[in-house]
Amino acid sequence: MLITKKITVFMIILFLIFNSHGRLQEPSEASHEFTLSNFYFKISKDATYKYIEEREFKILNESGRRDYGMIKINYSPNTTKIKVLEAYSITDEVKTNVPDSMIEDKAIASSGYGFDENFQLTINFPNVKVGSKLYYKISVDKHTLPLKNFFSYLEVFGLKENLKKQNIFLESEIELNHFIHDPNGYLELENKKEKGKYYINIFLKRPIFFNPIEEKEPYIAKTSLPHIEISTAKDWSFDLLKPIIDQNEAVINQKIPNKFALALEQAKRATRFHDQVNILMNEIQNQVRYFGDWRTIKGGIIPRDLETIVSSGFGDCKDFSALLASLLRELGYKANIAWVYRANPYIEFPTQFPSLSTQNHAITHVELENKDYWFDATNSFVFTLSPPPDIANREAIVLRMNNPLKLHIPESKPEQNLIHVLLNFDKVEKFQAKGKAMIELKGLPSIEWTGSELNQSKKEIENRLLEWISSSSRNVNESLFQPFNLQSRIAEDYKFEFTFNVKNAFYKTNQGMAYLLWENYSLKLIGEELEQRTTDLFLRYPRQTIYHLKFNGKKAINPKAIECHFSSEWVDFNRSIKTNTKLTEVIDQIIIKKAYISNSDFLDKKIKKLKDDIQNCLINKALLFQK
Repeated sequence: MLITKKITVFMIILFLIFNSHGRLQEPSEASHEFTLSNFYFKISKDATYKYIEEREFKILNESGRRDYGMIKINYSPNTTKIKVLEAYSITDEVKTNVPDSMIEDKAIASSGYGFDENFQLTINFPNVKVGSKLYYKISVDKHTLPLKNFFSYLEVFGLKENLKKQNIFLESEIELNHFIHDPNGYLELENKKEKGKYYINIFLKRPIFFNPIEEKEPYIAKTSLPHIEISTAKDWSFDLLKPIIDQNEAVINQKIPNKFALALEQAKRATRFHDQVNILMNEIQNQVRYFGDWRTIKGGIIPRDLETIVSSGFGDCKDFSALLASLLRELGYKANIAWVYRANPYIEFPTQFPSLSTQNHAITHVELENKDYWFDATNSFVFTLSPPPDIANREAIVLRMNNPLKLHIPESKPEQNLIHVLLNFDKVEKFQAKGKAMIELKGLPSIEWTGSELNQSKKEIENRLLEWISSSSRNVNESLFQPFNLQSRIAEDYKFEFTFNVKNAFYKTNQGMAYLLWENYSLKLIGEELEQRTTDLFLRYPRQTIYHLKFNGKKAINPKAIECHFSSEWVDFNRSIKTNTKLTEVIDQIIIKKAYISNSDFLDKKIKKLKDDIQNCLINKALLFQK
């Protein structure tokens, strides 16, 4: 008991704990405030639409002056016409109209052959100071739709926008379905039908502003904020998606380019499904450069012809997904394009009605022996064993011929993903140590290293690996790595082995030499970041991590004081210690069960217990050795 008390005192002196108290930014701290924000929509029978956007905002500090002194609006001239109706600034009670010379409308970053040209409208306000009021009014004509006869609109209120007033008015010649999520009463909605037209009016009843600050890894799930969904369709029906499906099928069923003949032959000779997919995805990466998500072609969200994709040498997500689906069909598989929202971190935002705002990426879906498989050919790595974190645990729309489906993409399980670090300290003297290390990666942890030698030198990669044994690679005086190869894009299980000589690994205490035990980053976030946290906390993806330490010729004097275990629905932890005069072994096993802890869970008593368990078990714990 006496030893434990002295250790605690020592560690508090040496390693201060700074708990983060996350909070939402006060409106008075914001860089801006919108004093007026109006949108007026007119929707035609064919779902094309026009709207007026009118916004007035005040600059509250220098950040606002920098961020809001110029407004940029990107659009495609093939689908949209934009006109500035009025724009001015008011500074020191003097109104200054924005001259035509400070309004630019020009092409940006030409996409190249086969993609829509992107334009940017820029309004550069004159004489902007802190305290200035800025105003603009534009008209927008959406004359070509990516999905014919379909209109959808999704608005999330107050996310990083300091809104004092907002009004959204829609007048439509076709019926509008709507859903409002407003548990705290920020919004008012009026809905009526009159003389064959449909009207919806949404206005903000009181100011709203959600901007998390002073916390690590902030993320606000849109499901927790007030929002409105409006759509002309009630579900993703075949009739709605048929035009897109027909155009996709026309591309997928084209003759496969000759450049893929060899890869197809190799895939046919492979006996395992995942090996076949690996071969094809790798060849797609060899032949086609990824150019970005969800680019339109003449306003449509369809892939280009297969031969065009390959001959141009680049493509977007629709191109990649169509090419992979075509190749897999050639092998006899049921492959289709699927739509999903790609983002990481991300918490699924299920909508009540169809919306293109919740789809931004195309991937490939395969149905095989009553199982669903999801492949993203756009990644720089090839990984087929489970969906990557940026598309996992969310809904997808599978564009199946005659029967489109809404399916849930599962996230991987902890047992599929492993990080195993073994440090064997052979000799320790004067706070320096020599030893051997082994780092083993399986599943999703491997993709962060796949193909690294295509972009980094061997030395850079080795320095990254050395940070697993020390807080900085600069602390490692010497290291010698066993040969490894990270030149392939195809992910596999990796094992890195090396010897090392590291300084500053051990510390002197009044009880003897000490080794500060590893603090897992995700667990430390839970232990130190949930105090008054305002946003969801991401833990990346489910996985298991094992830290295995061996100290040869060293006997620990406080094993019972730091042995520990706990379990929760989010995280499990177990630390076991064996020690004698010849060897001390410490094994930490961490199982991350969920990808995130939601903000709504923070008040749960189970979270309070988990936080306390982490603080007591992991934070600032040292192993003491006999003198």
